[in-house]
Amino acid sequence: MNRLILSMVILASSFSINAGTNYSSFENPGMIMSVQDLAKNINNPKLRLIDAQDATKYETGHIPGAINISIMPTVSRSEVLDNGETVKGLVMLAEDIQPVLRAAGINNDSHVVIYSNDAFRASRIWWILDYYGHQNLTILDGGLAAWKANGGEVSLVDSEAPAKGNFVPVSNPAKVVDFNHVNSILGDSEVVLVDALSSKSYSKGHIPGAVNIFFGDTLDSDNNGTLQSASKLQNLFTEVGANKNSKEVIFYCGGGWVSAHEVFVARLLGYDNVRLYDGSKWDWIPRGGKIATK
Repeated sequence: MNRLILSMVILASSFSINAGTNYSSFENPGMIMSVQDLAKNINNPKLRLIDAQDATKYETGHIPGAINISIMPTVSRSEVLDNGETVKGLVMLAEDIQPVLRAAGINNDSHVVIYSNDAFRASRIWWILDYYGHQNLTILDGGLAAWKANGGEVSLVDSEAPAKGNFVPVSNPAKVVDFNHVNSILGDSEVVLVDALSSKSYSKGHIPGAVNIFFGDTLDSDNNGTLQSASKLQNLFTEVGANKNSKEVIFYCGGGWVSAHEVFVARLLGYDNVRLYDGSKWDWIPRGGKIATK
């Protein structure tokens, strides 16, 4: 038996036997997975496990078999504006990202499970794959911390390179907005603009008219950073007027990373009217966008 597969069998058999979390209260429960369910399914040949940590963090410990895709610089690009300013952290173009995703062994029919040492990195990779049309994406609830807390083993050795995948990324413009679109909806009461940064950052400066949902409030810090319950998450959105019948709910942050987490949460709750401002304030400010402090 292949040494890697054997280690996976041992890992799964020695894992905590506690029942996995029940996500049935979410509208789209297939988008999230407990560490217990990952342990049960880790040998599935269709499953492709992606570690979204920075490369240096991956080297200090990752789930065996996981392939590392870090946000920067692996799947990000920069753009120089006409005014000489540089916007960083934008999603890579399809022709450039395709070889990266294929090198990670991602196929069109793979079940891609993504985790990190924090929620927003996993969510950013999830959003990129979703934006490019992958149909079977799941985030590991609680990520690496929950995995280790439940007895999961970690590896310090790079995972064996998988066979080259065949995924063909095709962008979906309906899932993203740019500076001009955000600027055009300012003052539109039917569109909800959500700042995903902390209340302190929001107070220091935000896009005019934006409401604030701190991405950290969506997580249970007492339970390895797993998601809050569906009811608590829905309340966070409802309290600021971000409803499923809103014409549009747009999320932004500093660069489009932590806001990707809130796009994920919204989709998990059943919102289909959500979009991400890729680049976010890293794009808004260099282009001359106004900033409010009240």
